[in-house]
Amino acid sequence: SNENVENIIKKSAGVIVLTGTIGMESALSGKITYVFGNTAYSYHPFCKKVNSFSELRRLLREELKAKKELHNLEDINNRFMASCFNGTIDGSVSSASEHKDINNYKKIVNDFKRILLELDEIRKNRNHK
Repeated sequence: SNENVENIIKKSAGVIVLTGTIGMESALSGKITYVFGNTAYSYHPFCKKVNSFSELRRLLREELKAKKELHNLEDINNRFMASCFNGTIDGSVSSASEHKDINNYKKIVNDFKRILLELDEIRKNRNHK
C-alpha cells in the first residue's frame, strides 16, 4: 500500500484488475491489462476482457509466448482517447438539479442510444474474430 503505483506498473509485465483506474494507467503505459470487471477503458487495445480464471491463465500463456514489441504507444493512446471523447454525451449533472436546467434530455437520450448501438456493434465484431 505504500508503493508508488506508477513504479509498480513500470516494473510489471502486465496488470490484472477487477476495475479501477490502475487498469487504465496500465493500458496507457503500454502494459497488457487483464480486466475482469466492466470498465470504460476495457476497449483500449492493451486491455483484454477476462471472464474466468481459466481464461486468464490461457491469455497469460499466449501473451508470454507472443512477446510483442511496443510500437506507436502515443498514436494508440491518442486514438483511444479521441474515441472516448467521441463517445461522450453533452450535458450537465449539476444543472439537472438546478432551477435553470440547461440539459437537452431528448439529445442526451438519442446520444446514449447511439453510443449503445455502436458498442453493441463493436462487441459483435470482436466476437466474430
